[in-house]
Amino acid sequence: MDLTNDCHPVFDGLLRRCVELNASDIHITSSVEPYYRVDNAVIKDGEESISAKTVAEIVDSLLTPQQWEVLRQEMSIDVAFFWENWQRFRVNVFYQRNSLAMAIRRLDDKYRSFAELHLPSRLSELAEYPHGLVIVTGPTGSGKSTTLAT
Repeated sequence: MDLTNDCHPVFDGLLRRCVELNASDIHITSSVEPYYRVDNAVIKDGEESISAKTVAEIVDSLLTPQQWEVLRQEMSIDVAFFWENWQRFRVNVFYQRNSLAMAIRRLDDKYRSFAELHLPSRLSELAEYPHGLVIVTGPTGSGKSTTLAT
């Protein structure tokens, strides 16, 4: 999904601030001010809390009717979108205390070499094999997608 020209104004402001702070994440909960994750520290930025109505409007701008149905059934959904200058984000929309909430991850758009990622050279040889299966695992934010993109 591309939100470049069709982004809720409050959400647009949050995304802009995320980029300015070089934050990796934004945490949005109804009636609570947003939090940003910067260098593994969770910080408030002095912004006003976001109403449940506004959070619902933002979610409505992100989800298709089919995705809304999944959210209602599963109580959570993950979607990805592009924003200005092809910035990529992944968002988890979920219910918290009977209100919508979101955890937004800013995805790294820089491709790095194996050396920059401090990956073993043996790993690059795996990409040359004509057959096989490689499983990349790890906790959220550990670099799985970055490793695969390399």
